[in-house]
Amino acid sequence: KDDFLDVLGRSMELVVIEGSDEAVQSFVMLVLDEDIVYSTNANAWQNSVAQREWELVRAALAQSSDELSVQNFSPAIAENFRATAFAAVLLSLLLILIYIWVRFGSVRYSAAAITALTHDVLVVIGLIALAEIIYDKEAFAGITSFLMLEPFKIDLNLVAALLTIIGYSLNDTIIIMDRIREDRGKLNYASKAVINSAINQTVSRTVITSGTTILAVGILYFYGGPGVHAFSYALLCGVVVGTYSSVAVAAPMVWSRKKDLEHQRALKAIEETESV
Repeated sequence: KDDFLDVLGRSMELVVIEGSDEAVQSFVMLVLDEDIVYSTNANAWQNSVAQREWELVRAALAQSSDELSVQNFSPAIAENFRATAFAAVLLSLLLILIYIWVRFGSVRYSAAAITALTHDVLVVIGLIALAEIIYDKEAFAGITSFLMLEPFKIDLNLVAALLTIIGYSLNDTIIIMDRIREDRGKLNYASKAVINSAINQTVSRTVITSGTTILAVGILYFYGGPGVHAFSYALLCGVVVGTYSSVAVAAPMVWSRKKDLEHQRALKAIEETESV
């Protein structure tokens, strides 16, 4: 509470002397405040550390449980949250499909974008589940500690992260598709050469944008604190996967193989006729 904001940031450990963790009879509370040392200023330590921590313990033990907030929800409420989140993601994908269809005038572009976005969402959800699996394995304790992995749960923060990933990946995909549409000119389809050229022209922008985003989200993940840890983890995975999918999943799907081959045969026939 606000009454004890001055004790935040101190290292604290409770050691049970008598009893057990479930039924404590007596305990010792060890507190470390690096700014106030007993050997240098005993009075300040007594008033600012010992006395304040004792007041905090008494206030906590005397606190009525009626004022505690609810941390667990019934299965019905959890199911309602899950259905709402699923509907939000599904509706966003549907509106994106319609928008791209109208903008580019071809369902091929919509299918490519939706496939890439679905790929991004599923891969990120898989990485969230993988983090929980690795966290429970003692063999991966070193990796878990180094990467700061936790048993992340799907909550509203992660749903917000997934929607953010959809928007980020879609923006990157549309930029490549716009360049494909510009490079194809009057052709009513995108050839392999046009797609390769569009990717090469936009790759520098993609790398710079993704790199700066990954840097910012990485700092947020490692130093942002527990409040944004799950959100930044999902966003970090989503930026990496979304960058890959825009180039290697969405762009190739725009290629019209049948029309491209027909055009190549026609050009080859013309060249053969002219050579004769």
